[in-house]
This record gives sequence, C-alpha cells and structure tokens, in this order.
Amino acid sequence: MPEIAKDMFKKGTWEHTVNKECYTKLAVPPKLGTAALFYSVTPDGRIDPKSHHAACPLIKGTKWGANIWIWNKQRFGDIRTGDPRTVGMKNRADETVYISWEGKDSGTIAPGKSMKMNSFEYHRFKASFNSHKDKAFAEFTVQSEPDHQEWEIKRPRRQQHALEEDVPVQPGALKVMARNTLDSPIYITWEDNPTATIEAGASTKLNTFEGHTFKASLGSWAGEEVESYHVKPEPIRQVWNIEESVIGDKDSDDGGNDNDEEKGDGQHDEL
Repeated sequence: MPEIAKDMFKKGTWEHTVNKECYTKLAVPPKLGTAALFYSVTPDGRIDPKSHHAACPLIKGTKWGANIWIWNKQRFGDIRTGDPRTVGMKNRADETVYISWEGKDSGTIAPGKSMKMNSFEYHRFKASFNSHKDKAFAEFTVQSEPDHQEWEIKRPRRQQHALEEDVPVQPGALKVMARNTLDSPIYITWEDNPTATIEAGASTKLNTFEGHTFKASLGSWAGEEVESYHVKPEPIRQVWNIEESVIGDKDSDDGGNDNDEEKGDGQHDEL
C-alpha cells in the first residue's frame, strides 16, 4: 500500500480495511474500454462467497464507475440447470423428514424409508423436521456424475450430542415425543388448548411437566378423541405412540405403553 494511503483512513474502518486489501488481494486496475465480469451465485442459486467484492477508496484524482447487473433468463418456475439426474433419498433419522426444492414441497420420507426423485444437475434439495417451511438441517446438491445419486439424510451430530445430554428445558421439565402412527393428521390438546398438529406418520416434541395430560383427536382440536397420555415423573424423555384404540383400554401406566417407551428411548434421539 502506498505510504500516502496508510494514514488516509482511521484503522478499523471499512475504508482502511478495503484500502489494504486492494493492494494485498486480487484487484482489477481501471483501463479504458474494459470491464470485470463475475457471477454472484453458483449454478444452483447459492451466494458464491468468492464473488464478494468492494470498490477501492479513491486516494487521489477522479474516479468514474459504472455497474450493470445481468440476471439469468429463467429465475422462477421449473428451473433446469443441467442434464437430467435421479436422486435416491434415504431417511436415516428417527422421525419424518420433509423435502423441499426452491422452497416448494417435494414430499415427505418416513423414518427408514426412501424416495426417488427425478431432478437435474445442480438442483439443491433441503431436509427439515416438522414441516417444509422449518429450518433445514441438511442439504443436497445434485452433481454432474453419476447419473443416479444417493443422499442419506441423517440428523446433525450437534443435535445428537445435545439430545444425549438429557438436559431438561428448566428444572422439573420433561419432554414427550408424540408419534402419530395413524393414517390421518392428529390434533393434540392440553386442557382443551390447541398444542400441536401431527401429520400422518410424523412426530413432534412436547415440552411439559409431570402430571400433564394430553389428548389426541381426529379431524379437529375438538374432534373424536383417539387416545390420551399422562406425563409420568420419569424418565426425562418419554415416548407417546399414538395408536387408534378404545378410550380406557390403554392407560399411560400400563405395561404395554411402558415397553414402547423403553424401545423408543433407545431408537430416537430427537427429544
């Protein structure tokens, strides 16, 4: 950096930082009749960090500049970014995964199940829990090779470690994993207050306390009750498998449901 430029701006300001980088990193010197062309995004639509840039501060003289933004012709709709490819998606997580592409619903995959997707090179899919609109925990970008590709969807290790700690939300708090094994959506209430909606084959987490009782209904919050669950004092993580049964036949304290919880506690780690 020229001596004259070193003290032009206060250290720590963006001008001082950019001024230094203009002489230590890639820079394009101005020349009459020329321009610098670069792409801001990758072929699958992600921001390319290598495209981050800045205009070098003026040290002396006069500076003229002109920018022109060029958008790809097709930005919305059925975007084809390359040749056709197929993707086999395998859900290795312990609860239903929601797949999306460009923010659109692309289907759901139950635990341990698979789904085949017809796609194109550079398409990017996202996997979320609870709904397609929830924050994605995994992503997959279709590559050029091979023609058929596999995506194993697994729970992030950071979530796995956090779950294994078994730390409650607050003193006395417990967690219940409610699993809907029916073919219809289930509506969960607590003291007649709407609490959660669980799609068929999906599951959700309930933060609660000992003695709370949840009800599962069909059709609506006030619909036909199919099952209830009474929260026990332990373990901290409990599992409620919602199955169609005659009310009163299945008590949360019976041996059958306890066995389900013991099995589920060893298989799931979402709570």
